[in-house]
Amino acid sequence: MIHPNEEIMQKAIDLAKNENSDVGAIIVKDGKIIAEAVTTIDKEKDPICHAEINAIKIAAKKLGSKKT
Repeated sequence: MIHPNEEIMQKAIDLAKNENSDVGAIIVKDGKIIAEAVTTIDKEKDPICHAEINAIKIAAKKLGSKKT
């Protein structure tokens, strides 16, 4: 399967590699990256600190979500 934006996918892979993580996640809004994160389960000692959840938290904060 080819992702519609291979550049963003490669950035997520590189992010994970650079941070010594299994997974990197990137959130894009209107064609711009608004959040990048990696899995931090071991570091944070928190089983829900998956890259996707971490990225969502960062994006919500940047977007001014009242749910954070």
